[in-house]
Amino acid sequence: MNMFVADYIARYGRMAEQAARRKFWQILSAVEYCHERRIVHRDLKAENLLLDANMNIKIADFGFSNYYATGELLATWCGSPPYAAPEVFEGKRYTGPEIDIWSLGVVLYVLVCGALPFDGSTLQSLRDRVLSGRFRIPYFMSE
Repeated sequence: MNMFVADYIARYGRMAEQAARRKFWQILSAVEYCHERRIVHRDLKAENLLLDANMNIKIADFGFSNYYATGELLATWCGSPPYAAPEVFEGKRYTGPEIDIWSLGVVLYVLVCGALPFDGSTLQSLRDRVLSGRFRIPYFMSE
């Protein structure tokens, strides 16, 4: 297959929950590996997740990644706005992993729903939606 998850979703639509669960487990395992080594990706998104020929996930583009240390905070705005955590929109300093964790939630939503949970025609409207935490839960999602 060899395509990015974003391209897969654009071509085939959302994944069945069981398939999304398997892909998400692979992503979680890779992010856990990075975090155990004190590396934060800071740009997790469907466009940076590659599906190989066996439909396994590979994380790509570590261009915004950074090391993090206990007691030290990062402040750089990184990543893509639709996947950005509230802390990033608010300009707050952050440890690192919490930014990846937020992005993972957005990625899971994209896998299962085939769309972003937060959108906006401007950066300000996107920011407002992220900070409000309001998003739609589609009828087809299981409980």
